[in-house]
Amino acid sequence: MVRFLFFPILLLISTMLAVISKRFREDDDWMKFLQFVVGAEAFFESFIQLTLQEYTILYGYPVTKTQIATMVASFIMLSRAAILFEIQRSGKGLSCWETIIHTVKILPCYVTTIIFRTSSLTLTIGYLRQWSVIPIGILYLELAVLAYLMCSDVKNKVIRFQATYFMSFSNLAVINTQNADYEDDEKPSDEKTATFIRRSSILTFCHHTTLLVILMCLGQYQPEYFQEQLEGVVLLPNNGKEFFYLPGFIIVLGFYSMVLSLHVADKVARLEVGTIKI
Repeated sequence: MVRFLFFPILLLISTMLAVISKRFREDDDWMKFLQFVVGAEAFFESFIQLTLQEYTILYGYPVTKTQIATMVASFIMLSRAAILFEIQRSGKGLSCWETIIHTVKILPCYVTTIIFRTSSLTLTIGYLRQWSVIPIGILYLELAVLAYLMCSDVKNKVIRFQATYFMSFSNLAVINTQNADYEDDEKPSDEKTATFIRRSSILTFCHHTTLLVILMCLGQYQPEYFQEQLEGVVLLPNNGKEFFYLPGFIIVLGFYSMVLSLHVADKVARLEVGTIKI
C-alpha cells in the first residue's frame, strides 16, 4: 500500500527516463520497465477500480458522470494495456499498422472477457460478502497452477514464481501471458502459451458459472438468505426476475468470451496478424 502511493511519481519518472534512454543511449532497459509499470497499472489498479465501481452500483449508490467516466477509462486502460503488453513483451516487433490490425481482430475477445470476469467477481463479492474470499482464492490458486505449468521451461526459479504470481492476478480480469522479467531465451513456447489461454478461459468460465448458478439457486430456494444478509443491495430475489436475468446474461456472455478465447489463442500466442477480411 505504501508503494502504491508513489506510483504516479514512478510512472512519470520512468516515462522520462525511457525517452531519454532511447533517444541518447539507444537503450531499451527503461522502456521495458515502463511497459511493466503501465501493465501493472492496468492489471492492479484499473481492474480493481472497475470492480469497485460495479460493486457500488450493485449496492444502490447514485451513478454520477464522474463514475461513468472513471469506469470507461478503467475499461479502456485495461483492454488497451493488456493487448499492448502482449505485443511489446513478446519481443516480436510489429509495425503500427500490424498492431492496429491485430488489436481489431482480438479486441472483441478482450472486451467480452473483461466484462464477464469483472462482473462475475462483482456479484461474487456483493452477494457472498466476506465468504467471497474463499472462491476468489480458489480461482487464484487454479490460475497459479496453470501459469506455473506454462512457465515450467523457465530455468530461473525467481522469474518463474514471479511470472506465476503476476499472471495469476492479471488473468482474474483479462487474458495475459506475459511477465516483466522473461529472459529472451527462456520464454514459454508458443504452444504452451496457447494452451494456457485455452485452459485458463475454460477454467475461469466454469468457476464463475458454477458460482453464479449457486447464487441463482439460492435466490430461488433460499431467498431469506439475501433478505437477512444483504441489506442495501438493489438486485434481490424478492424484487423481481431481474435478479435471475443478470447472472444468466453474464453466463451467456462468458460462454461467448470463452469461445472467442479458444478461437484466438494461437493468434495471441504467436502474434499472427494476418489481414482483415471484409
